[in-house]
Amino acid sequence: MLQIPRRVEYALRASVYLAQQCPMEVIPFREIAASIDVPGEFLSKVLRQLANAGIVNSLRGANGGYHLARPATEISFLDVVEASDSPVAINDCSEKGVGCFRSTECALKDVFNRAEAAMVEVFANTSLSDLAHPASRLATWASPQSILAVAET
Repeated sequence: MLQIPRRVEYALRASVYLAQQCPMEVIPFREIAASIDVPGEFLSKVLRQLANAGIVNSLRGANGGYHLARPATEISFLDVVEASDSPVAINDCSEKGVGCFRSTECALKDVFNRAEAAMVEVFANTSLSDLAHPASRLATWASPQSILAVAET
């Protein structure tokens, strides 16, 4: 089964939660963890990665917490995925994969590359704002036709 790592899921959940708050409102760490039902120790590591990547800002102290570093409309699903893991790669032989000694003769490589491109397009064209505000989500998500067009190229 192809599966997104748990840390990526937690990073996305935390990012969407922050996108649902008032812009620049500092949300306490414990509130984020409780609201998205993520273990605090794990969330701490995930938020540190997001801060290092410029997705969130952290503030220390009694009134500390986190907020998005820029507007939710400017942060894509792909930004969060790559900040919490690495570039999206379906398999070693795909465009962003680490390579495979069989890649020059592999019959699967083309399919993996097309699938990866389609996934990256959907992720890149979905902003945190789309996810935080469901009414706008349907208007901005890639249509099945656009996904198929990418897959066919």
